Amino acid sequence: MGRRSDHSREQIARMALEAARRIVREEGLGALTARRVAGAIGYSPGTLYLVFNNLDGLIMQLNAGTLDELFALLRRAAESGDGGRASIRALARGYVGFSLEHARLWGAVYEHRLPAGERVPPWLQTRIERLVGLVETPLRELAPERDADQVRLAANALWSGIHCACILHLSGSLEKTLGGSPLEIADSLVDQLSARLLRHLSPRGARAQRGWRRKRASDRSSRDRVAPPSGSIRKS
Repeated sequence: MGRRSDHSREQIARMALEAARRIVREEGLGALTARRVAGAIGYSPGTLYLVFNNLDGLIMQLNAGTLDELFALLRRAAESGDGGRASIRALARGYVGFSLEHARLWGAVYEHRLPAGERVPPWLQTRIERLVGLVETPLRELAPERDADQVRLAANALWSGIHCACILHLSGSLEKTLGGSPLEIADSLVDQLSARLLRHLSPRGARAQRGWRRKRASDRSSRDRVAPPSGSIRKS
């Protein structure tokens, strides 16, 4: 009989997610079961279901944590660039790097399927959509004349292409059948998309693009002036 009162609900949830993360990181999503997680933390599967309702709930919480980690990494990558194409390239390369370094955890995000009739909850869908939003800002800087729908479509196309390249690489199919590494394909996609968006850019659009760049440079300069000394603030 598993322990039932040693930890609070929040502590059990944290312990279960940590155990699930270890299992998926080492063996993949297919190895994850409620019984294995419960056994790893010293509780019964029934206790686990009181916290997450079912295994799908646990997996979605695990995937939310992975998406949060990916978002934080990509946001830093975007801010390190100079806007426009440089930031788009940094985002693309950051995505590839994360998928290769955390292949099984990243894979769990797109491998997991909910039962028929169930929909992804808003709190998880929002995490997916904000990844696309990260690339929309530099795309708007690059091509300020494009409307919102065109920018969103371009962002989705870029992420889809890079995502597929990573999947093919991890399956061993990319280099054997198509050639090129995920980073090379990501760079090519960024270059081709940028060239397409910049095509037929009017003088007005060029002025708007320069305005974006000046604003970014000004914002960065302001942050540098007010930034606290290194190590004075610890982020949780």
